[in-house]
Amino acid sequence: MKNLFTLLLTVMISGTVFAQEFNSHPRNQTVTGPVTKFELVGHAFIKNVSGDTTFTWKRINNDLPTNWEAAICDNQTCWGTDVDRNVIFIREGDSSILDPHFYPSNTDGIGYNRVIVWRGNDSLNADTLEFNADTWGTSARLIKGGNKDLTVYPNPANKELNLRFEASATATVEIYDVLGKKMKSYTHTGNTSSTNISDLKPGLYIIKVTEGDKTYSRTFKKTN
Repeated sequence: MKNLFTLLLTVMISGTVFAQEFNSHPRNQTVTGPVTKFELVGHAFIKNVSGDTTFTWKRINNDLPTNWEAAICDNQTCWGTDVDRNVIFIREGDSSILDPHFYPSNTDGIGYNRVIVWRGNDSLNADTLEFNADTWGTSARLIKGGNKDLTVYPNPANKELNLRFEASATATVEIYDVLGKKMKSYTHTGNTSSTNISDLKPGLYIIKVTEGDKTYSRTFKKTN
Protein backbone atom coordinates (compact mmCIF):
# COMPACT_ATOMS: atom_id res chain seq x y z
CA MET A 1 0.00 0.00 0.00
CA LYS A 2 2.84 2.36 0.86
CA ASN A 3 4.51 1.69 -2.52
CA LEU A 4 1.22 2.35 -4.32
CA PHE A 5 0.78 5.65 -2.48
CA THR A 6 4.33 6.67 -3.38
CA LEU A 7 3.71 5.82 -7.05
CA LEU A 8 0.48 7.84 -7.14
CA LEU A 9 2.16 10.80 -5.47
CA THR A 10 5.00 10.65 -8.00
CA VAL A 11 2.53 10.66 -10.90
CA MET A 12 0.64 13.62 -9.41
CA ILE A 13 3.84 15.60 -8.93
CA SER A 14 5.00 14.78 -12.46
CA GLY A 15 1.71 16.03 -13.87
CA THR A 16 1.98 19.25 -11.89
CA VAL A 17 5.52 19.85 -13.09
CA PHE A 18 4.50 19.27 -16.71
CA ALA A 19 1.66 21.76 -16.47
CA GLN A 20 4.18 24.43 -15.56
CA GLU A 21 6.70 23.66 -18.31
CA PHE A 22 5.12 25.70 -21.12
CA ASN A 23 2.11 27.90 -21.66
CA SER A 24 0.07 28.42 -24.83
CA HIS A 25 -2.15 31.47 -25.22
CA PRO A 26 -4.82 32.01 -26.37
CA ARG A 27 -6.20 28.51 -26.85
CA ASN A 28 -9.24 29.63 -28.80
CA GLN A 29 -9.38 32.62 -31.13
CA THR A 30 -11.59 34.00 -33.89
CA VAL A 31 -10.47 36.58 -36.44
CA THR A 32 -12.88 38.36 -38.76
CA GLY A 33 -12.62 40.60 -41.79
CA PRO A 34 -14.12 41.50 -45.16
CA VAL A 35 -14.04 38.94 -47.93
CA THR A 36 -11.81 41.30 -49.94
CA LYS A 37 -9.01 41.23 -47.35
CA PHE A 38 -5.90 39.39 -48.55
CA GLU A 39 -5.31 37.59 -45.25
CA LEU A 40 -6.77 37.22 -41.78
CA VAL A 41 -4.15 36.72 -39.08
CA GLY A 42 -4.49 35.28 -35.59
CA HIS A 43 -1.88 35.68 -32.87
CA ALA A 44 -0.82 33.02 -30.37
CA PHE A 45 2.27 32.38 -28.27
CA ILE A 46 4.15 29.49 -26.71
CA LYS A 47 6.13 30.47 -23.61
CA ASN A 48 8.83 28.10 -22.35
CA VAL A 49 9.12 27.98 -18.56
CA SER A 50 11.22 24.80 -18.46
CA GLY A 51 14.78 23.76 -19.19
CA ASP A 52 13.73 21.87 -22.33
CA THR A 53 14.14 23.88 -25.53
CA THR A 54 12.56 21.62 -28.16
CA PHE A 55 8.88 21.98 -29.04
CA THR A 56 6.78 20.56 -31.85
CA TRP A 57 3.60 21.95 -33.35
CA LYS A 58 1.32 19.98 -35.63
CA ARG A 59 -1.76 21.15 -37.50
CA ILE A 60 -4.34 18.38 -37.13
CA ASN A 61 -7.32 20.18 -38.67
CA ASN A 62 -7.31 22.47 -41.69
CA ASP A 63 -10.99 22.82 -42.56
CA LEU A 64 -11.43 25.58 -45.13
CA PRO A 65 -14.02 26.74 -47.66
CA THR A 66 -13.29 26.17 -51.34
CA ASN A 67 -10.52 28.50 -52.62
CA TRP A 68 -9.24 29.24 -49.11
CA GLU A 69 -5.72 28.45 -47.89
CA ALA A 70 -4.07 28.72 -44.48
CA ALA A 71 -0.49 28.76 -43.23
CA ILE A 72 1.28 28.78 -39.86
CA CYS A 73 4.05 31.18 -38.79
CA ASP A 74 6.44 30.33 -35.94
CA ASN A 75 9.72 31.75 -34.64
CA GLN A 76 11.58 30.38 -37.68
CA THR A 77 9.48 31.57 -40.61
CA CYS A 78 6.03 31.73 -42.16
CA TRP A 79 5.59 28.30 -43.70
CA GLY A 80 3.83 27.37 -46.90
CA THR A 81 0.19 26.38 -46.84
CA ASP A 82 1.15 22.70 -47.25
CA VAL A 83 3.31 22.57 -44.08
CA ASP A 84 1.46 20.98 -41.16
CA ARG A 85 4.29 20.32 -38.70
CA ASN A 86 7.57 21.78 -37.47
CA VAL A 87 10.06 21.48 -34.62
CA ILE A 88 11.04 24.79 -33.03
CA PHE A 89 13.57 25.81 -30.39
CA ILE A 90 12.61 28.14 -27.55
CA ARG A 91 15.10 29.10 -24.87
CA GLU A 92 13.96 28.93 -21.26
CA GLY A 93 11.95 32.05 -20.44
CA ASP A 94 11.50 32.98 -24.11
CA SER A 95 8.43 32.75 -26.33
CA SER A 96 7.59 31.84 -29.90
CA ILE A 97 4.73 33.08 -31.98
CA LEU A 98 2.34 30.54 -33.47
CA ASP A 99 0.20 32.61 -35.83
CA PRO A 100 -2.34 31.24 -38.29
CA HIS A 101 -2.69 33.09 -41.60
CA PHE A 102 -5.93 32.54 -43.48
CA TYR A 103 -6.18 33.48 -47.17
CA PRO A 104 -9.87 33.73 -48.20
CA SER A 105 -9.24 34.56 -51.90
CA ASN A 106 -12.39 36.70 -52.17
CA THR A 107 -14.54 33.80 -50.97
CA ASP A 108 -16.99 34.30 -48.12
CA GLY A 109 -17.01 31.63 -45.42
CA ILE A 110 -15.60 30.32 -42.14
CA GLY A 111 -12.23 28.56 -41.83
CA TYR A 112 -10.94 26.44 -38.96
CA ASN A 113 -7.45 25.35 -37.94
CA ARG A 114 -6.55 23.22 -34.92
CA VAL A 115 -2.92 22.96 -33.84
CA ILE A 116 -1.38 20.87 -31.07
CA VAL A 117 1.91 21.70 -29.34
CA TRP A 118 4.11 19.49 -27.18
CA ARG A 119 7.45 19.61 -25.42
CA GLY A 120 10.27 17.24 -26.37
CA ASN A 121 8.83 13.81 -27.21
CA ASP A 122 5.83 14.11 -24.91
CA SER A 123 3.10 14.26 -27.58
CA LEU A 124 0.61 12.60 -25.22
CA ASN A 125 0.50 15.81 -23.15
CA ALA A 126 -0.01 18.29 -25.96
CA ASP A 127 -1.76 21.64 -25.73
CA THR A 128 -4.48 22.34 -28.30
CA LEU A 129 -4.96 25.71 -30.00
CA GLU A 130 -8.05 26.42 -32.08
CA PHE A 131 -8.35 29.22 -34.64
CA ASN A 132 -11.40 30.37 -36.58
CA ALA A 133 -11.54 32.88 -39.44
CA ASP A 134 -14.84 34.44 -40.49
CA THR A 135 -15.29 36.70 -43.52
CA TRP A 136 -18.22 38.81 -44.57
CA GLY A 137 -19.32 40.01 -48.00
CA THR A 138 -19.74 43.59 -49.21
CA SER A 139 -23.28 44.13 -47.90
CA ALA A 140 -22.46 42.71 -44.47
CA ARG A 141 -19.28 44.75 -44.35
CA LEU A 142 -21.26 47.95 -44.84
CA ILE A 143 -23.62 46.99 -42.03
CA LYS A 144 -20.73 46.24 -39.70
CA GLY A 145 -19.08 49.54 -40.48
CA GLY A 146 -16.18 48.33 -42.57
CA ASN A 147 -12.71 47.09 -41.70
CA LYS A 148 -9.96 49.29 -40.27
CA ASP A 149 -6.20 49.07 -40.18
CA LEU A 150 -4.25 49.02 -36.93
CA THR A 151 -0.56 49.90 -37.00
CA VAL A 152 1.88 49.85 -34.07
CA TYR A 153 5.37 51.32 -34.37
CA PRO A 154 8.26 51.14 -33.84
CA ASN A 155 8.30 47.37 -33.64
CA PRO A 156 10.39 46.27 -31.76
CA ALA A 157 10.05 49.14 -29.25
CA ASN A 158 11.76 49.85 -25.95
CA LYS A 159 10.36 53.09 -24.50
CA GLU A 160 7.34 54.42 -26.36
CA LEU A 161 4.88 52.56 -28.55
CA ASN A 162 2.85 54.49 -31.10
CA LEU A 163 -0.52 53.42 -32.44
CA ARG A 164 -2.27 54.47 -35.64
CA PHE A 165 -5.99 53.71 -35.82
CA GLU A 166 -8.79 55.85 -37.24
CA ALA A 167 -11.27 55.79 -34.38
CA SER A 168 -14.83 56.90 -35.05
CA ALA A 169 -15.36 57.27 -31.30
CA THR A 170 -13.37 56.59 -28.15
CA ALA A 171 -11.61 53.22 -28.37
CA THR A 172 -10.07 51.15 -25.59
CA VAL A 173 -6.47 49.99 -25.95
CA GLU A 174 -5.19 47.05 -23.90
CA ILE A 175 -1.77 45.40 -23.80
CA TYR A 176 -1.45 41.75 -22.76
CA ASP A 177 1.55 39.54 -22.15
CA VAL A 178 1.82 36.08 -23.71
CA LEU A 179 0.05 34.49 -20.74
CA GLY A 180 -3.00 36.68 -21.21
CA LYS A 181 -2.34 39.03 -18.28
CA LYS A 182 -3.41 42.61 -18.95
CA MET A 183 -0.42 44.88 -18.45
CA LYS A 184 -1.73 48.28 -19.57
CA SER A 185 -4.89 49.99 -20.80
CA TYR A 186 -5.78 53.46 -22.02
CA THR A 187 -8.26 55.27 -24.26
CA HIS A 188 -7.60 56.23 -27.86
CA THR A 189 -9.31 58.97 -29.87
CA GLY A 190 -8.60 60.40 -33.29
CA ASN A 191 -5.97 58.77 -35.49
CA THR A 192 -2.83 58.36 -33.37
CA SER A 193 -1.84 57.82 -29.76
CA SER A 194 1.15 56.58 -27.80
CA THR A 195 1.99 54.95 -24.49
CA ASN A 196 5.14 54.46 -22.44
CA ILE A 197 6.19 50.79 -22.26
CA SER A 198 9.56 51.21 -20.55
CA ASP A 199 8.22 49.38 -17.47
CA LEU A 200 7.36 46.24 -19.45
CA LYS A 201 9.74 43.29 -19.41
CA PRO A 202 11.39 42.35 -22.72
CA GLY A 203 9.32 39.90 -24.75
CA LEU A 204 6.29 39.54 -27.00
CA TYR A 205 3.00 41.29 -26.31
CA ILE A 206 -0.47 41.59 -27.83
CA ILE A 207 -2.08 45.00 -28.23
CA LYS A 208 -5.86 45.06 -28.65
CA VAL A 209 -8.02 47.98 -29.74
CA THR A 210 -11.75 47.69 -29.04
CA GLU A 211 -14.18 50.05 -30.73
CA GLY A 212 -17.83 49.22 -30.16
CA ASP A 213 -18.34 45.51 -30.81
CA LYS A 214 -15.14 45.11 -32.85
CA THR A 215 -11.66 44.22 -31.63
CA TYR A 216 -8.44 44.64 -33.61
CA SER A 217 -5.13 43.14 -32.49
CA ARG A 218 -1.44 43.21 -33.34
CA THR A 219 1.71 41.85 -31.75
CA PHE A 220 4.85 43.76 -30.86
CA LYS A 221 8.17 43.01 -29.22
CA LYS A 222 9.53 44.92 -26.23
CA THR A 223 13.33 45.19 -26.09
CA ASN A 224 15.78 46.45 -23.47
